[in-house]
Amino acid sequence: MSAWDAELAFERARVAYRYVAATFPDSADLEILAAYTAAAHEAERAGDWPAYEEALHELCKAARAEAMRAKARAA
Repeated sequence: MSAWDAELAFERARVAYRYVAATFPDSADLEILAAYTAAAHEAERAGDWPAYEEALHELCKAARAEAMRAKARAA
């Protein structure tokens, strides 16, 4: 993708943050997600589509990992 597609970027972020909202434990520290959010913002500012998608992917992975840690602690 050569040009930044704002609509597609918005849709990808919407899907990622919807996943995070559904997955990330309410009791977890949101700071866990800060680096991934910052990376997505930086990639967006730079117009770096691959980095943007990777940052959103890593954001979702971090949310899932924290959910798994919370579940393990509760067991």
